[in-house]
Amino acid sequence: MALTKRPRHVDLYPYALIAPLMLILIVVIVVPILHAGYTSLFRYTVGEEMDYVGGGNYIRMIRDSDFWSSVWLTLIFTVTSLSLQYLVGLALALLVSKGFPLQRFWLALLVSPAAISPVVAAVIWRYMLGFDGVVNYALSVIGVEPVRWLSDPVFAFISVVIVMIWRFYPMIMLILYASLISMPVELFDAAEVAGANGWQKFTSVTFPLLLPATLVAVSFRLIFTFREFSTPWLMTQGGPTGATNFLAIHMYRYAFVYWQSGMGSAIAWGIMVLTLALSVVYLRLMYRRMFA
Repeated sequence: MALTKRPRHVDLYPYALIAPLMLILIVVIVVPILHAGYTSLFRYTVGEEMDYVGGGNYIRMIRDSDFWSSVWLTLIFTVTSLSLQYLVGLALALLVSKGFPLQRFWLALLVSPAAISPVVAAVIWRYMLGFDGVVNYALSVIGVEPVRWLSDPVFAFISVVIVMIWRFYPMIMLILYASLISMPVELFDAAEVAGANGWQKFTSVTFPLLLPATLVAVSFRLIFTFREFSTPWLMTQGGPTGATNFLAIHMYRYAFVYWQSGMGSAIAWGIMVLTLALSVVYLRLMYRRMFA
């Protein structure tokens, strides 16, 4: 007697629970992306008729030397800023993971920059780094000449990197801290019995166990740092002499200063593709390091 297969029952309840969230994501993320892709196919200035140009905006973007200057500048900014964010976050996570008096107070204090609005933080730092600001006053007290933090190309770039580190190291620190306090003590006891010193424990036990948390923290920060807009725009508006003219600012100028919405949308899609490519490269390297 042949056995009849019972129809597989599909439980739709979990899908129903996430359906509202997925609908919101589609409305606020997918629809604007598709609309920008559609707009990028037109020569379009607000208030005028749309003129279909196909891939003309993308060809113009690729041939634009300012676009490639912004790409390389953004890459340098992303690698520099993100590396220092990670190193500061890792150092502080290692520090606060050790038991000491008032540990929770110091942890809350270290996390406090993340509670400040990006706009407020950028404006405060802009005043602090002004020629007559608090930073130059502190330098003058110890006999150092005032520095043109926001009007010198090199120091403007450094200033934006410093503010990015200050704003975002708390996120990396918290993720790494959560991973550190959940590590099994037995592994460290075994390493100590084997005669490993502090550095050997870190390289052989701590850091390998931190790789999954590092993957999560750096992936998020990589995506957001590469398309950072608010901090450099509010502090330097892409200057001086284009020293902080990152891709997001380059796109903003075309879309909302020159009012060339088609070109601005093409640059936005270029940023998305570059961000995805950079993220894929990073994820592949990390997976090879984790599972090699």
